[in-house]
Amino acid sequence: MSASASTALAAHRVPSSHPTGRVTYVTPHHVAPRIHQIIPAVRGTITEYSLPTVSAFPRSITAGSDGNVWFVENGAVQIGKITPDGTITEYPANLNTDDSTITNGPDGNLWFTAGSTSYIGKITTSGVVTTYPLPMNDGLTHQGGIAAGSDGNLWFTMSGDYFDCIGRITPSGTVTEYQLPTSTGPSGIAAGPKGTMWFTESSKIGSIAVNSGVITEYPLPNPNSYPYSITRGAKGTMWFTEPQANKIGVISSTTGSIKEYSIPTPSSYPYGIARGADGKYWFTESSKIGVINAKGKITEYPLPPSSNGPSGITAGPLNDLWFTVGDNVASITTS
Repeated sequence: MSASASTALAAHRVPSSHPTGRVTYVTPHHVAPRIHQIIPAVRGTITEYSLPTVSAFPRSITAGSDGNVWFVENGAVQIGKITPDGTITEYPANLNTDDSTITNGPDGNLWFTAGSTSYIGKITTSGVVTTYPLPMNDGLTHQGGIAAGSDGNLWFTMSGDYFDCIGRITPSGTVTEYQLPTSTGPSGIAAGPKGTMWFTESSKIGSIAVNSGVITEYPLPNPNSYPYSITRGAKGTMWFTEPQANKIGVISSTTGSIKEYSIPTPSSYPYGIARGADGKYWFTESSKIGVINAKGKITEYPLPPSSNGPSGITAGPLNDLWFTVGDNVASITTS
């Protein structure tokens, strides 16, 4: 079955199983459910789940320590949780409507940035929110990505009026800032090998040693590629998206050498990226989900016409990938 055909058959809303071996897909606003036969899961099968809150606009997404998937709702200033079977719970959080991001922390909690607000947040798997103030009096005005480091702390990106930095926050809330050599708008961040954190800038890929705070920057071939998301790969590599260049990039953490692979669809604006259980790198595009292997071969899976604009993506608990799209959360099978 082709990728397009499997997507068209399998993209539905909020499934709930029945003993008869059928699946009821319940559409929003209490519309009468439609009954479909169960479709065997194939690679690239997409299932969508509508959120209870209208105009929630979920963006960043991550797998939690509790076996569920967690995401931020920028439009509704909430944190959402979805179980593998599609049950959704939402928790109030004082988010900013900017790009808040979320990650699984080393303490088993979920940690999130809050856009242009002055704190980093933590939410337990039972929904209790705690916030930790940031030293915003130094001109730093916007938080970006956040990720757990090998040192047991959380690391995040920040940009401001006068300089940009990489921040570190301990599980108890102590914040340390490391100023970047150049102000180039850091965005995504991810843990790398040998005690490093890797992050994207507008025209560079950077790394910071978690023990010393030493920062190294690597210019990209195209200074206007604006890399965004980044994830750890195999054999000491870090993979990242380049929305403006329409490419997926990979950098060696040992040599700093960079390779780029063009996406077949023009102007696809790749955004989020995550390594799947299959060892490949899955990413979101403007109207598709893409996957690239270690040799640079790219396959794309179209989304339903009403589901444009996927954002964040993460490896899920059942060897699948979960992503945010429009006002929904969705999963895609990897095998």
